[in-house]
Amino acid sequence: RCRVVNQGETADRKSVPLLTETASPRHGPHENPLAHLIPDNVTVVVVDDSALQRTCVLRSMKNIQKTTAASNWSYAQFETIEAAQPLLCQIHAAKTSAIVCLDEQMGSKGGIMTGTQATRWLLKDLGFSGVIVSTSGDPGAGERHRNLGAHAVWGKPLPPESKQVEDLVAAFKDTMKLRTST
Repeated sequence: RCRVVNQGETADRKSVPLLTETASPRHGPHENPLAHLIPDNVTVVVVDDSALQRTCVLRSMKNIQKTTAASNWSYAQFETIEAAQPLLCQIHAAKTSAIVCLDEQMGSKGGIMTGTQATRWLLKDLGFSGVIVSTSGDPGAGERHRNLGAHAVWGKPLPPESKQVEDLVAAFKDTMKLRTST
């Protein structure tokens, strides 16, 4: 079920993993009101051919982690979905919480799959149960991602952090319902 498509193709397999862990207190007399709305131990995977956009999304995710006092998040970034597939398969197999942020076009870095194809692969072929966020600058692509099952469409530039948190809280509630109902 989990196979890396287009293996051996000309897709650029470069990846730039970033691993960060932040232990933040979630308990105590001054508990953060956003605590527990977003889970601990989340892997954030950002797939975009633009290094600037990956940096913006990662910075935003790190701010959300800090704002919600979530702990033990790890971060990885990739230029193409093909480069991200092995990690996404690992996350799926381990049944860990994840947020995947996808661009639409990644051909400039050798990517073969589009964000639309990646969303379809994640949800239909892999049965991925994490949160998928479209971060494409193309509104039509964002709608296609949502129609396939993406939880949020943020576009470029990214929306305010409060909107991102709201979307992620709703998405995690959704994915937790699915996990407990199966």
